[in-house]
This record gives sequence, C-alpha cells and structure tokens, in this order.
Amino acid sequence: MKRRNIILILVMFPFLAAGIKVHAQGISGNEILVLDTAVSRVLKTHPTIREAEEAIRVADTRIQLARSAYLPVISGNAGYSHIGPVPDITIPRLGEFKMAPADNYSATADLNETIWDFGKTSHNVDIAKANKELTFQSLEATRKKLEMMTISVYFTLSFLDEAIRIKDEEIRNLNDHLEYARKKKETGSGTDYDILSTQVRISAAENQRTDLLAQEQYQNTLLNMLMGQEAGRKNTVSKEILTPDLSANADSLIRFSTDHREEMIMARQSEKIAGLQYDLVKVKENPSLNFFATGGVKDGYYPDLTSPELNYATGVSFHIPIFDGYRKKKDLLVARSNINNSVSETERIRRQVVSEVMDAFTQSESARQKISQSTRQVDQAKMALDLAQTSYKTGSITNLDLLDSETNLSESKLSLLKARVDYTISLYRVKSAIGADLIAKY
Repeated sequence: MKRRNIILILVMFPFLAAGIKVHAQGISGNEILVLDTAVSRVLKTHPTIREAEEAIRVADTRIQLARSAYLPVISGNAGYSHIGPVPDITIPRLGEFKMAPADNYSATADLNETIWDFGKTSHNVDIAKANKELTFQSLEATRKKLEMMTISVYFTLSFLDEAIRIKDEEIRNLNDHLEYARKKKETGSGTDYDILSTQVRISAAENQRTDLLAQEQYQNTLLNMLMGQEAGRKNTVSKEILTPDLSANADSLIRFSTDHREEMIMARQSEKIAGLQYDLVKVKENPSLNFFATGGVKDGYYPDLTSPELNYATGVSFHIPIFDGYRKKKDLLVARSNINNSVSETERIRRQVVSEVMDAFTQSESARQKISQSTRQVDQAKMALDLAQTSYKTGSITNLDLLDSETNLSESKLSLLKARVDYTISLYRVKSAIGADLIAKY
C-alpha cells in the first residue's frame, strides 16, 4: 500500500462529516444535531476530559518543581536561649570576666544554593517533561475513546430514527390491507383468516416498533449523558449516511497504527521514562557542590556581651558519597527491570493494536459486503413486490401472499440501512484503531 492511499483514507472522513453537516443544515424545521457538534459538546463537558486536562496542569507544576532545585533556598531563623551557669574566668588582680551572656538572642537569614550536582537536577527535569508528554498522550487517547463512543451512539440513533419510519410505513400498509380484507369479508369474497392473519402481522410490526422506540430512547439518553445534557432531552440527528470505500489494505493500516496509535506512543514514552530513570539512578551518587551564606545579629561578642552585633558567614561545601551500602547497585537492577518490563509492555500493546486493527478492518469488509448483498435483496424484493401486485390483480395470489412481498421489502430496506450504518461505524473504528483523527478539525 502506497502512502497516497493512506492519505486518502485520512482525507476521506472529513468529507463524510462535512457531508452530514451540509445535509443537516439544509433541512428546515427541527434543529438537526450534526456529528461534529455532538462530539464537540462531549469533549467540552465530559468530566474525564477535565480530569485529564488537570493532570497536564499538574505535570507542568512538577516540571517547575524539578527546576526549582536550580534556585537558592532562603530561610530566616530567630532564637532565644538562657544558659546557666554562665561560663567565666578569673584573672588575679584583674577580676572576674564572663565568657558569654546568660540570655542569648540571635536572628539570621540563611541562603543555600546548589552550584553543581553533576546532572541530578537535569535528569529530574527531563523525567518530569517526559511524564507531561505521557499525560498529554493519555488525554488524546481519552478524547479518541469519547469521540468513538459518540460516533457509535450518533449513527445508531440515525439508524433507529429511519428504522422507525420504515416500520411506520409498513404498519400503514398493513392497516390498509386490513381494511381491504374487511371489505372483502363484507362482500363475501374474503375470510376471517385473512383478517386475523393481517392483524397478527400488524401486532408483530407494532411490537418491533416498540422495541425500536425503546432502543432509541436508550441511545438518546446515552448521547445526552455524553454531552452533559438532561437525560430526557430529545436529539434529532441527521439521517444522511454516506458509505465511502476503504482504500487501504490491512498491512498498510497496521504499519500506520504502530506510529500513530496513542497507546503505542504512550508505550514508547513509558520506555523513554524508564530509561531516564535508569540514568538518574546512575548519577544520584554523584558529588554535589553547594554555596551557603548566613547573616544576622546576635549577642555574646566582646567587649559588651549583651549588645547585638551584625555577623555573617559564607562558604562552599563539597559532598561526595563514599559507600552507600550497595544501594545504587540494587537501584540499577530495579531500574533495568523496569526498562525490560516497559519493552515487554510495548510489545503487548503492539500485538493488541494489531488485533484491533485487523478486527476493525475485517468488520468493515464484512459490512461492505453486506451492503452489496442487501442492495441486491432490496432490488429483488422490489421486483418481487411488482410481480406480486400484478399477480394479485389477476387473482393468481392471495392477499397474504402480497403482504409477504411487502413485508420482505420492508425488512430488506431495514437490512440495507443497518448494513450502511454498520459500515460507517466500522470505518470510524478503523480510523480509531490506527490512531487517525476521527473528526475533521476546522
């Protein structure tokens, strides 16, 4: 599969969504909820998205927290102490001298700053940045899942609306036949059996319509929950369902998915983080060079021990670990194990993605074939109904035979509609499986 065919499938779907939108806007009367509007409302209001966005803000804060190690730490201290006995010294003929005051006061401002920690802080910053990228990809994966849920519910609603219309048409035709059968009974050319058989068909069709209405209500409630609306609000969706061909083969889709599927990107990012953590362990026992400064006032200086005096101290310190009880060695083994686990997890996810791509591709091919088969069935059912109507006029078949032909046409239309909806949803599932955008970004 050449790259241009991959591009074709990615470009094809925006026109699908756009086609639905134009069709919906062209209908007067009730407001039509178009697909991209429904998805937009879900992404703006769903709490899962807000949670993921908050996680990104937390990740930004963690990056700033890691960078704060580059900044100095300033603190203030104040203290009082009373000592006793007060140390003193006695010098013959000069008298007794106190070495310290009994009451000691001090107030200082302290500054400590790491001059160089040999890469420890920079590694922590890199890990924080990598975790933010992982969080961002998690947000994108969440968006795709919500988009796919919305798309599935939206087109299911579209199918149910049209299916109810088809069933209503079937019930009207059956009622017309029932009225005709009653008239024939009154003239003596019909039987009670014709009337009862027609009534049974009407009852069955009405039961099917009731089931469709219940499914429609459930899907409508589910769509409202996704969009954050009242559960009982009625949504009118577009009934225009386009079924473009999928111009790609399974191998090309699989190759595309390994580079663009969010779960694969997240898995590789987890590998990267595991590698960064391993590098951090390697440098965590590195030396560190620090600068310190302190200044303030305190008493206890000669000649007046009780008079507060300004004082300060500055310097540098160098810390180098000598023996850590083999902690670094053990930590490296754990970090290496985490890397191996991340690699295994990436392979597990790759296999899962391949399975999902193949399943979505197979389902789309099956749905496409069903469209062709259902289209032929509709054509055949129309021809059979035409022949039945002609035969019924000549008296060659009964009223029930004609009802069978009309019912077959109604069921064939439903099957074709279902096949088109399934194919449309399956194409979106293919896009979701390979990591492509589901909705056009305008």
